Amino acid sequence: MSSHSRLPRILCLHGSGSNAEIFKCQTRLIRHQLRGSFEFVFVDGPFLSDPGPGILPTFAEDGPFFQWAAKHSGQDETRAVQHVLGNVAQQPGSERFVGLLGFSQGTRVVAGVLRAQQRGALKLGGRRPVQFRFGVLCMGGGRACFPMELVSPTAPAAKVVDREDALIQMPTLHVHGLTDPIYPKSKELVVQFFAPQSATVLEVDAGHHLPRRTQDVACVCRQILELYLRSQPPSSGFTSQPQASPETLDSAMIRRAATPHMRSLSRFSTDTIAYSNLRNAFPRQDANATTSVRSLAELT
Repeated sequence: MSSHSRLPRILCLHGSGSNAEIFKCQTRLIRHQLRGSFEFVFVDGPFLSDPGPGILPTFAEDGPFFQWAAKHSGQDETRAVQHVLGNVAQQPGSERFVGLLGFSQGTRVVAGVLRAQQRGALKLGGRRPVQFRFGVLCMGGGRACFPMELVSPTAPAAKVVDREDALIQMPTLHVHGLTDPIYPKSKELVVQFFAPQSATVLEVDAGHHLPRRTQDVACVCRQILELYLRSQPPSSGFTSQPQASPETLDSAMIRRAATPHMRSLSRFSTDTIAYSNLRNAFPRQDANATTSVRSLAELT
């Protein structure tokens, strides 16, 4: 039996103009740190695409390339994305999916799936349907979201039935690059569509790419473990739990990366800390810090 055969699974969704194999390469640092905790599953988007930002020249020979957004008005984006997800849900072990990890355009799918699942509008799988419990959105932005389009809670009241219901309540981690050209759109996405009490923002010194610095990767991995532990019911049904924990994950790396803002997470409870108090729970780091864990309240 494979060592991965009973690990919780995270479904990974690449950015525009990429593919599953490229994203597997791009996530190698994160996967290495979490190798004993999760099994990462990669899928291609439904639409063919030209190479996306940052793909050339490194991955020039690794096509074909795909995207999640429809290229032409006649293409049914929702149906195509649901078809991809439906195929994943039919594979053996699909009941072990616990989370989603998306990069760039892939974050829009993560948000859409969490939103649709929250509203009971998306059913994946058979007798044991897939139930994603958390999402990791890296360098996301742009319009949100599919397969279920969202009405922005900041839209006129007549267009919103219930503002609170329009917010995604599941635990999420939002990784933003401080030098990413779409950094403002990343902030806009999380503020508009995610509940402040369940969203954590991690800002790293990076452009439009996944974190590469040792301390940044360690922070991301710790936060993913935090998400998993916060999101699981008392009995998850898994015979194998993640071998790492936020306290034990590659301790040498964590010591180099740890800050008072990360350690404050051990005292953070989304059930007991009010939205108005989140600013004090996660203060900004000083100007010399490379990584900052922030509350959603600080982005508003």
